[in-house]
Amino acid sequence: MAKEHFGDILHTEREKLGLSLDQVMASTRVRKKFLEAFEEANFLEMPPHGYAVNMIVSYARFLGLDP
Repeated sequence: MAKEHFGDILHTEREKLGLSLDQVMASTRVRKKFLEAFEEANFLEMPPHGYAVNMIVSYARFLGLDP
């Protein structure tokens, strides 16, 4: 069985909560292109490391996950 990466966890939890990326963007103020990059684990499209970590923590907390 393949291991789930952090992007899968974010995506699955967001969908469980019935939230769109636009709703997450409005609440977290993280740009949609970064939210998509996080969910796809697309490291080339993510912001610089320090910013990405803070944004992922904010996104995870917004979803009620333990960052």
